[in-house]
Parts: sequence; structure tokens; C-alpha cells
Amino acid sequence: MILDSQTNFLYLADTLPKKYSGFYNRFENVLNECNITFSFLPQTKDVWAVEYMPIQTGLNKFIRFVYNPSYLQTKKYLKTISDVDAICAEIGIETLKTNIIVDGGNVTRTTNKVIMTDRVFVDNPTYERKQ
Repeated sequence: MILDSQTNFLYLADTLPKKYSGFYNRFENVLNECNITFSFLPQTKDVWAVEYMPIQTGLNKFIRFVYNPSYLQTKKYLKTISDVDAICAEIGIETLKTNIIVDGGNVTRTTNKVIMTDRVFVDNPTYERKQ
């Protein structure tokens, strides 16, 4: 399992500087002061990339969950769901896809485990807890 502290590059949603310019300017300064290199994910529709981008589990291994949570199913919010396949293709990331609906913000990684909230059972009622 790759922990955030073990990564060597940071991607930010390209919507971040547009939607939250004040925060982004301060954040960019901190990243530059800390010599943290970053780039932007193209064609994002939401600033919260952690929720929809694949989870890195190995050096070149990325697991792609379905980002289609029940709380985004109204007309107002459906338009905020980014096309992750297009984003990954553009930045050159190949993923292993699963059909499990997951909001990546509800996932915590440790060295040998993943901890998820009960939300995964709400969004995937056909899965039993043992699965």
C-alpha cells in the first residue's frame, strides 16, 4: 500500500484555483516553500479530487472505484461528477477498475489495510459486510 507520505508527486483539481483562488494562492505558496511539486488534473468538475480519483496501492498500481455516491444524485450535483477515465487517460494513469461505489474521502489507508466508513454499504446495498 502506498501512503500519502510515500508519494512523490501531487495532483490538484484544475477547478481549485478557479473556485477558491484565495485559498489556492496561499496553498501554492506553502507547496513551493516546501519544494512540493504538483500539477493539475485536467477537466475536473469538483475540487475534491481525493473523492473521485483512483487510490494508489503500489508503485504503478491504481484502483479505480465508481464515484457515484447517493448524495450526488440530484440534477444540481450530477454535473459535479468528473470523468475519471478521461482524466486518467490524459495524465497517463492506467487503473484496475472495480464496480464498487466509493467516495475516496471515506477511505483511510495504512501500510497493510484500508479502512472504510459504513457509507460503502449504503452505496452498495448488494454487498454484504463479509465481502
